[in-house]
Amino acid sequence: MFSNELLKPATALIVTGIFVCVFVTRRVTELVWPAVHPSTPRTPAQNYWEKLALPLAPVLVGMGLVLVVPPDTYPTVAPNLGSKLLLGCLLGCFNGLFFRIIKALIQRQFNVEASDGDVLG
Repeated sequence: MFSNELLKPATALIVTGIFVCVFVTRRVTELVWPAVHPSTPRTPAQNYWEKLALPLAPVLVGMGLVLVVPPDTYPTVAPNLGSKLLLGCLLGCFNGLFFRIIKALIQRQFNVEASDGDVLG
């Protein structure tokens, strides 16, 4: 039952939203703050960015996103605030895995192959 709830299209939209928010935030931050860009020499700011901020970003975005989406969007397994936050945390934690699964399903559905330079790859 729980797995059926998580495989609904609305969950795919939330996971995609988490991915897009984190991706855009990362690109903008690395553009505005060159000290955290991976091509610069190792700095304390880059260590903080890569080891703390980037891993926590999907979790925090997921928790925030499930609070602002309409109630009928997320699975019915999240009826109250605590369960919504837990759902957002779990979707954020497993965001990369969910997104790869969704991407593979879309590619299989439309017979599209990702290139090496693919933004989503």
